Amino acid sequence: MQRHDSKSMLKKMEMDYDARMEEQVDDLREKMRLLQVDRKGNVELLETNKNSNKDLIRQLKQENKELRKNVADMKRNETPLNGGPVVVGEGDDETSQVALHLTKCRKQYDDVRHKVAAQLETLEQLKDNVKDLELEAKKPSMEDTPETRKIRMLENRLDKAMIKYNEAQSIRKTYEQIVKRLKEERIGFDNQLAAIERAAAAKNHDYDELVMLSADAAHAKDLTVAELERVRSNYEEERRLRDKELREKQQVVKMKLDMNARLDRRERQKHDLVDAEVDVLAPDEGNVLKTSLALNSLKEGRVADEKKEHRSKIDIFESAFRKIKEATGVSDVNEVIQKIVSQEGTTENLMMLTKENQARLEALQAEHLHLKTHVEELKYSGSGGGHRRKMVDDHETNLNLATAKLERARVKFERVAKILISVKAGVEHLVDKIESVREDGKAILVNDDTIVEALHESEVTLLGLLELTGATASPSSGGSATTAPIVTTTTESASVIPDDELAVGIARPYNQRIPLPGDGFLPDELNDDDGLMLEENDDALSRDRVKKASKQVLLDQDKRKKRVQKKVSSAVQDTDEFAADEITAMQLSAAATGLPSTPAKKK
Repeated sequence: MQRHDSKSMLKKMEMDYDARMEEQVDDLREKMRLLQVDRKGNVELLETNKNSNKDLIRQLKQENKELRKNVADMKRNETPLNGGPVVVGEGDDETSQVALHLTKCRKQYDDVRHKVAAQLETLEQLKDNVKDLELEAKKPSMEDTPETRKIRMLENRLDKAMIKYNEAQSIRKTYEQIVKRLKEERIGFDNQLAAIERAAAAKNHDYDELVMLSADAAHAKDLTVAELERVRSNYEEERRLRDKELREKQQVVKMKLDMNARLDRRERQKHDLVDAEVDVLAPDEGNVLKTSLALNSLKEGRVADEKKEHRSKIDIFESAFRKIKEATGVSDVNEVIQKIVSQEGTTENLMMLTKENQARLEALQAEHLHLKTHVEELKYSGSGGGHRRKMVDDHETNLNLATAKLERARVKFERVAKILISVKAGVEHLVDKIESVREDGKAILVNDDTIVEALHESEVTLLGLLELTGATASPSSGGSATTAPIVTTTTESASVIPDDELAVGIARPYNQRIPLPGDGFLPDELNDDDGLMLEENDDALSRDRVKKASKQVLLDQDKRKKRVQKKVSSAVQDTDEFAADEITAMQLSAAATGLPSTPAKKK
């Protein structure tokens, strides 16, 4: 048991020892890594210092060499006594030889000195290499010294600085990408801004037009409401008057029916009394009474005929008076008479003015005819009159032809201007539609000078889109899809030209039409229209056309309403005339019988 415990203790101790050793090894490895990093940093620092020192030494040596060369040149050119230039004479050969020897020796000295300097430089490099090797050969210290702690602190700071540096670099790259993208997008901002401005201007224009239309519509609505109120008030007034007249007429009819009933009862009572008296009286007296009754009936029939005749005359006079009242707008008889008298005076004045103007017109026509004949006489009098007359006729013919040509040119110009405006509008619309799919992103300003360029750019863009769509589709379907529009276009263009004209143009390419003298056209007028004198169907509905169509619909509705109102008013007028005739008849019958005309008067 103790052995087992001792074994377990030994195992634990071994495990603890191994763990401590591993920890120490890890610490040593970490220290070695830190020392290696420190050594590499020191070596790099020394290398940079060494390279900078080498560059400085090389520069100083070069400067020293140049200075020495300058000094040697100055010494060669100066004498030892007064510093002037050495003048070599013919008898100074020995001096010149000595000077040459001195120069050679000095040169050798300079060469040797240069070699020594180079060797010293090489020696310095070797010393540096030896120092590097010594530093590399030294083992790092295993102790925890202040220098190592400082190195660790600096390394930690360096790691943190490197982390911050990497983060700053990543942020810088992100911002650079953002700036690059913004620069790329800035290229298309002008086009987008111009498109937005154009859209805003168009919206403002539409808004102004809609405001004007709304003002017109509000004004028309107010007028319509006022007219509706006026018509409604007139209708209410007319209906009230009509109801009043209808009630009066109903009362008159009722009274007339009562009166007729009373007359019938009287007649029956009278006939009964006469029959009773005839039965009571003798036959002779009965015959006399019957004859008197027959005479009375004849007189009554004659009186009834006279009443009918008077009634027809009264109806004629009343209708004439009603028409006069409607024409003059006056209900009083005296005022009507004054109006008629004044109209008669006005009519007489107008007739007199008409006669005077007719006489003056006849006088002016006679004077014009006289002057025309005088001009003709002046034209044809003298020699060469026929020739001048022919020239005048020719000039008049040319003037008529020129006038006709001018009129045709004006019509052609107006039509071409309208077509050009429509084409410009269509091109602008097309450019705006395909502006978002263009690759270059440049804005195309459409005007009279750049419309052809805009059409060309649009065609190129559409062809590119067509190629892209054809490339994305299958080969078979793509081929048919790309060739279909071209085939349809060619067939449509070919179908416009008649077959006989094509045949004639192919068979006789130089065929020309010769105008006849009676056609009234000049030769240069036959081909100047380019088919523009034909009637065209303007497909685009403009705002003016929509307004005209809406106004035409409103006018048709107003005409239909007026027609219905006229029919209703004519029917009402007929009923009013019939009622007036009935009232007049009742008044006449009441006057004949001695009864009051209306219940209101009786009351």
